[in-house]
Amino acid sequence: MKIRTKTLGLMALAVLVSAVANLLILRAVVFPSFVAMEKAAAERDMQRVVEAINSRIDNLDAIVNDYAKWDTTYNYSLHHNIDYIKENITPDGLQRLKICIIGIYGPEKTPLVEAFFDFAKDELQPAGELAFSLTDKAGRLFYLRDVDAVVKGILPSPRGPVIAASRPILKTSGEGPIAGTFVFGQLFDAEAEETLRRQTKVDFNATVLGGSPVPAVESQLRDILKVGKEIGTEEAEDGSLHGYALVRDIYGDPALLLRADIRRDISGIGRDVLWVSVLGMLLAGAVVMAATALLLQWLVLGPIGEFTRHVLAIGRNGDISRRVGPNRADELGLLGREFDAMLENLAQARNRLLDQSYRSGIAEMASGVLHNIRNQLTPLAMRLGRLREQTAVEDGDKIDRALDELLVASVPADRKVKIARYIRMAMRVEKDGRCKTAEELSGLVDDFVRLKNVLQDMDRFSRAGSDEVEITLLHDVVQETIAMLPTFPDVQMAIKVDATLQAQPPVLGKSFALRHILHNLMINAVEAVAASGRSPGELRISATLITIDCRDFVELRLHDDGIGIAAETLPQIFGRGFSTKKGERRGSGLHWSANCIAAMGGKIVVESEGVGHGTTFRLALPVAVPATEAAA
Repeated sequence: MKIRTKTLGLMALAVLVSAVANLLILRAVVFPSFVAMEKAAAERDMQRVVEAINSRIDNLDAIVNDYAKWDTTYNYSLHHNIDYIKENITPDGLQRLKICIIGIYGPEKTPLVEAFFDFAKDELQPAGELAFSLTDKAGRLFYLRDVDAVVKGILPSPRGPVIAASRPILKTSGEGPIAGTFVFGQLFDAEAEETLRRQTKVDFNATVLGGSPVPAVESQLRDILKVGKEIGTEEAEDGSLHGYALVRDIYGDPALLLRADIRRDISGIGRDVLWVSVLGMLLAGAVVMAATALLLQWLVLGPIGEFTRHVLAIGRNGDISRRVGPNRADELGLLGREFDAMLENLAQARNRLLDQSYRSGIAEMASGVLHNIRNQLTPLAMRLGRLREQTAVEDGDKIDRALDELLVASVPADRKVKIARYIRMAMRVEKDGRCKTAEELSGLVDDFVRLKNVLQDMDRFSRAGSDEVEITLLHDVVQETIAMLPTFPDVQMAIKVDATLQAQPPVLGKSFALRHILHNLMINAVEAVAASGRSPGELRISATLITIDCRDFVELRLHDDGIGIAAETLPQIFGRGFSTKKGERRGSGLHWSANCIAAMGGKIVVESEGVGHGTTFRLALPVAVPATEAAA
């Protein structure tokens, strides 16, 4: 079976499994969220209806409060002024306030007024069976003993639920003693129910509880009381959703059961989202499979087939020996076996290359050492140039003519004094020149001594094994290297060694090679500072302990504030023959340094933020003794 067939088959299976899993997850996790949102919206609708009823009760209570706390009402309750009703309980006011039941009771709870307002006839009539004294059997509306007492809510009556509010009759100031009780009532009839529907925008029905309720309603009431949740939802067997709310009367008994049929728009949207998501996944999977088939042939199968043919050709020509590859029947299995053959041959070729590496290593070492010698010769050549300028023969005719003139007797005395001063000044200049020449010669001697030390190090290194490493203290190597540095008369350079260097543990390395690597890097830093035109320059040397591949290393950092290195140049900086400096025979120092560090099991990297921002070299060498053992 080909790779493309396997891949497309697996992708089709993965898309199908993903679609089924997505469907199950959406049904188990996402879809219930839509149902919960729908139920929560239904409960909020029912809560809004209950709040509207409570708001109507509160409005009625505010009206009752205004009448009950009024000196006119207070006097009427005590003195029974017959004009009170005509002047204050008017048909227009009752019509406007939608109040149909009025009850005023004296101090002894005796009824002063119990009337029913007929909206159709626009007149007050005796309350009869709607009298609060008859309907309020518990007397909660009448026995108000506290000036702040209030009773409000729904009261059952022979004509249906009544919204009633009761307050004690007090003076306008709110002071007592209590002179009786003032009660207003509104029938909760079909008109009030329709008003609440328009107000809340909820299409609900109100069922009056008590008496002989419908058996289904009675069953639902039992369920509500059993659950204890008076506002909620219930799902019918046909899948429809109903919202309900239980409203209690002033005695705490169930008075109204509000029900509303809820449209299942939200769950319908959730169901649509579920199927659209699954169908979208299947469609996307089909598109991905088609695109993958094309890309697989273009990017993978075609190149692998071509490469396989090349490997087979090499195997048939006898350039490499074969090894047993993975037991696969497709192109990758064949390619793996051919790669095994090539790797085996490469392992054998490596043994042959080791024989040739010695001569290459000698040439590489010679290149590096010669580079270091050139670094020593550079300031030496500068000194010789200045020495040649200082020792150049100057024209002495002026002094001879001055001496001849000084011997002539006829020359005036003041002229002789001037000539003598000139000769003395010329001799002083010559003396200063000789002193500078002596200093330059002393510097030349030091440079030749450093050059001799380099050659001696090279001789010792040639006698030692190239693969041998020794336990070395980087602090000592750095100090020795700084002492080896030649002086550059034209460049001022401050080298600052951080105290962290002395605290580092010993490392495994070759002290000779490390000295010349650091010597090369420090010379480069001096030249970088000179190229930047900055004076004085600074080279900071610090060290820290790091871990690479679970092994401890000491990382030595050398940072200069010289010209820096361009970003496009950084990847090539350790390449053989590459150099950012002008002149012949450049580009071997950093290449040699990188090879030496690698031979010692270390790493070297260079960092620079660009031209004008300096350069940092980081050398990491393995610790000779693990930090934990050294601490012990």
